[in-house]
Amino acid sequence: MRSRSILLASALLGGCAANGPITPPQPPGPLLSLLSADDYPASALRAEEQGTVFFTLEVGPDGRVARCTVTSSSGSAALDSATCRMMTARARFRPALDRRNRPVAGTFRSRITWRITG
Repeated sequence: MRSRSILLASALLGGCAANGPITPPQPPGPLLSLLSADDYPASALRAEEQGTVFFTLEVGPDGRVARCTVTSSSGSAALDSATCRMMTARARFRPALDRRNRPVAGTFRSRITWRITG
């Protein structure tokens, strides 16, 4: 059986609008630590589906993910769905801050590459 791996490349691309946050949301550590090879969807593994999912997370003032949107599909519905499901359930952030240093909603953009190796 082939092994599976997940590669994560984070890219903080959140912008700061005039009335929006000054400081975008920040994960407390690498998002990769939230995932393991066991998270690879079984159906995607059987079908040998691989790819990179680009996504945007809407992070609430409490640091929890309120919404995940796939902005560029991996080509696999299973990988896209797993990415948002796991980021929504597992990711926690230091919230965005406004000009008065108060927690506010913000966005975080990143990508995950799912790869089958071996």
